[in-house]
Amino acid sequence: AGERARRVYANREAIGYFEQALALGADDICGARIHLGDLHTLMGEYSRAEEAYSAALTCCPPAQRADLEHRLGRLCARLGDTRAATAHFAASQSLLASDEVLQRAELLIDWSLALARTQDDAATDLAQQALAAAEAVGDVAQLARSQALLALLARRRSGLDAAREAGEAGVAAARRQQDPAVLVAALNSLALVYAERGDHTTAIELIEEALSHALRIGDRHREAALRNTLADLHHACGQTEQAMAQLKQAVVIFAEIGDDLGGENAEIWMLREW
Repeated sequence: AGERARRVYANREAIGYFEQALALGADDICGARIHLGDLHTLMGEYSRAEEAYSAALTCCPPAQRADLEHRLGRLCARLGDTRAATAHFAASQSLLASDEVLQRAELLIDWSLALARTQDDAATDLAQQALAAAEAVGDVAQLARSQALLALLARRRSGLDAAREAGEAGVAAARRQQDPAVLVAALNSLALVYAERGDHTTAIELIEEALSHALRIGDRHREAALRNTLADLHHACGQTEQAMAQLKQAVVIFAEIGDDLGGENAEIWMLREW
């Protein structure tokens, strides 16, 4: 029942099912805790997500440890804790088998994203490795994520033509795969390129599409980030009323996520790209 609820993005309902399964002595305790970690992450309940993943680590089989370290790294990256994220990603990489190329591509993308704000060269190197790995296995989702990431990095270096090319390729690939979260990231990355080029109308269209998918999957932190970006774009277009409406909704979500962590966390409010 929990997995069925997850498939239709009934996240709160799914949490209830998995908690009930654990209370009744679920056969796959590790799997139930991983699901709970993923669901609490989407809900922006990061302290509970960390508890679930950490509990899963205590009972998971060795073959799942790399995946759990990766998930913990992604969680730390959402919180802006680059040092902790890097430690988890390094642990995950050390546990991956040489033939787990797809898993390595996904790991390198998340690792690159964690480093993107502070270590541009290292992030670019990891992104290029991820693209090569994704191409080697022909995985469309990771190709899309790699291209969106390269667009992000090129934009930071003011290479807007290269950023747009990579961003368009990322969106095109994202539309050919099934994970809406991948499409959200690709649309957001490309929108930020258009915003940087001064084409706010196109940027708004892309962000609004990304927001529709973020709402569908129930990713509250990224919903807040997208609304915050929309507010900036509407403000740049002189659309004050629309800007304030989006900003108010973003602030409420950011504050709720911060409260879940027991107080203010400035990094929560700074999410803009992923």
